Amino acid sequence: MNLDGLTPSDLRAALPSLLDGAVDASPETRAALGAIAEATLNASDDDALAATLRAFGAAGGAWTTWPADPFARRLSRAWLGGMTRGATITGLRHLEPLDGRPTLFVGNHLSYVDTSVLDLLLAANGRADLADNLLAVAGPKVYSAPFRRLAAIALNTLKTPQSTTLDGNDAALSLREVAALALGALREAEAWRGGRGPVVLYPEGTRSRDGQLGPFLPAAARYLRGAAWVVPVVVRGTDALFGRDERFRPQPVQVAFGEAFDPGTVVGDAKTAALEEARRRVLGVMVG
Repeated sequence: MNLDGLTPSDLRAALPSLLDGAVDASPETRAALGAIAEATLNASDDDALAATLRAFGAAGGAWTTWPADPFARRLSRAWLGGMTRGATITGLRHLEPLDGRPTLFVGNHLSYVDTSVLDLLLAANGRADLADNLLAVAGPKVYSAPFRRLAAIALNTLKTPQSTTLDGNDAALSLREVAALALGALREAEAWRGGRGPVVLYPEGTRSRDGQLGPFLPAAARYLRGAAWVVPVVVRGTDALFGRDERFRPQPVQVAFGEAFDPGTVVGDAKTAALEEARRRVLGVMVG
């Protein structure tokens, strides 16, 4: 799927079939999803669609924050809602003490649509205030394929380089360049959670291949510093919803939040203790 060079009229004509081409489901389900796409398009004017096309063309072009596009967000929530019938979210009570204080969500990572599902279920369960103002820290691969990019522009994302131990950067960056870009992303994330809303981070740095929680990258510890609250969050079923073949299959996914903690109160090595506690709590939600 590629939206480059399309006009709003082209997008109206092409988007339903482009979305359908990414779905592996029964004819009835595909027809229902097509109707959702058509209805969302029909409820949007050409100016909104032109803005979406501009957002699609620009997203990921710089190492910075990319705000959500309104039409793409509406489409994502409606279309994924039709794809994830029976989806559940638990642990919302753990979000009540946040009170607008700087908050970091720390989660496991199964699929490129983890944050899309988190956004959907927060918005659908009375926490649109958090969903609308959630910022996802994202590696370059999120923007590197057309369908991933369409999903990305439905969210607030912060493009940051991946660790040099992972093969994920979209340019040959030196260690010094990676460090400088990572520091810039960290500062943007701190400013966002201090003035806008939560930041969500996947400290494994890559999607799990077996559903198990992998080690957290040590560099992720920097994101915990200065956070008033760290909230563990676990997604389940997103790897089946949008797998490594990058096709959608209907799946009743789940999101579960664990109890928030103040990383400043964790006793241990100043550089790693809070990150280790965050991993322990994510794992506890996974097995709980």
